[in-house]
Amino acid sequence: MKAGQPTNITMNQTQKTKKGMNIMKSSKIILAFALTAILCLASFATAFAAAEPDPTTITKAAITKVLKTPYGTIIPAGMSFEFDITAISVDDEDFDGDEKNMPEFGTVAIDYDGSQNLKDPVPPGHTAGICTYYLESADIFKDAKWPHAGVYVYEIVEKANTYDIKDPAHEVMTYSGAKYTLNVYVVEDDNNAGKYVIYAIGDFRTLTDEGTQGGEKVDPTPGGDGKDYFYSQMTFTNTYVKTNGGTDPENPDNSTLSISKAVTGDFGSKTKYFEFTLTVTAPSLVPGTPTYRAYIIEGGKVVGDPVDFVSGTPNKFELKHGQKLVFIDTPVGTYFTVKETASAGYVPNIALVYDGGTALETNNENASINFGTDEFGHDYDFVGEAENTVGFTNDRNDITPTGFNLNDLPFIGMIILALAGAAAFIIIKFRRRNSYR
Repeated sequence: MKAGQPTNITMNQTQKTKKGMNIMKSSKIILAFALTAILCLASFATAFAAAEPDPTTITKAAITKVLKTPYGTIIPAGMSFEFDITAISVDDEDFDGDEKNMPEFGTVAIDYDGSQNLKDPVPPGHTAGICTYYLESADIFKDAKWPHAGVYVYEIVEKANTYDIKDPAHEVMTYSGAKYTLNVYVVEDDNNAGKYVIYAIGDFRTLTDEGTQGGEKVDPTPGGDGKDYFYSQMTFTNTYVKTNGGTDPENPDNSTLSISKAVTGDFGSKTKYFEFTLTVTAPSLVPGTPTYRAYIIEGGKVVGDPVDFVSGTPNKFELKHGQKLVFIDTPVGTYFTVKETASAGYVPNIALVYDGGTALETNNENASINFGTDEFGHDYDFVGEAENTVGFTNDRNDITPTGFNLNDLPFIGMIILALAGAAAFIIIKFRRRNSYR
């Protein structure tokens, strides 16, 4: 063997080993790329599959009218709400107006005739002075005759001014600006060749009630899911606010809320003014921070200057016997608290009437105390559509026998002490004089 030959053989073997390692590295890289591609395709396929409608849940669609009103508002029978259902496209082609290609549904109406129970079942009653009512249509596609399989697209909006307001000065209806896009997936019925049925519905809120951009997916199934909600989530929310006053505060029929003062008892003063603090708060459905004006009525006539109350802000006023503070512009559902400042020697009580009902009365026997509507255990009281009054009666049936006012006792005590001191001085001086005789 020639000198150096073993070294060449070793170098060749090393080069072969490096080449094999490079091939293995390349194979690993190719395999990694392949796995990544497979995973990406799988993810894409999964995402694509997730976008498909769920055939087991949504095959019907109803419209729900949500009506929000301040607590105590009576909903007039005869309210009508209408919704335009516009055909947009079928299989990505704009609707050409031919119902042979795409059925039209026109206008769907929801009427309230006074007999339906609109009260929200979840939760019952009112929240924060607002009652929420629901009125749901039937399945809007129940009589549809689909001409063929495909994807049908519709848009649904509410028509404005469909309720005929009888008294514009006392009623305000705000309509919904919401818009929904429905993708209706139609397939041939497996059990009835040539007949086409809804496979699934995708419903999207594209505009909110305020008319701003939406994009939320909702469940339009009539009756909801029967667990968390009991109505179609394709909702259009309106607000309805009502007042029941007039323009003349001297007409007792125009009063929406009044606070009155009466004084009883042999020693009660009919000329004394008593101080009150009243907070009047507009229903939350009333926009802004309104100001309400009240008038002091005595003998059926306005006396003094009006008193303005900014919504939610306490304000003071004074009344004497036979006077009352009267509002004529507070909306139904306005809530209020009122308290009278303590008057020495007077026993206060209240009679509260809400919405023309039976008066709630207190039975207080303590004199000289602050006293208000919170004595009934209410955080606040509401203004209903009928009579709403708070009558304060202050009784002063007895008095200190001496005729002195108890508030004057500190001064009387000082006078007595002064007289006693003077008497003691005279006696001492008299005794000293006699002792020198």
